[in-house]
Amino acid sequence: DKPGYAGVPNPLYEREGVILMTGDAGKTFDRLLAYAQGGQA
Repeated sequence: DKPGYAGVPNPLYEREGVILMTGDAGKTFDRLLAYAQGGQA
C-alpha cells in the first residue's frame, strides 16, 4: 500500500521506481546529494 499525501491515493506512487520519502525535505536532499557525490549519507 502506497498512500499519497494525507492518505489520498496518488497514481504516481504506483509507478515502478517511485517511493515516498517522508521527513525533512532539506535534510533528505542534502543526504541524497552527498551520497550522489560520493560522500557518506
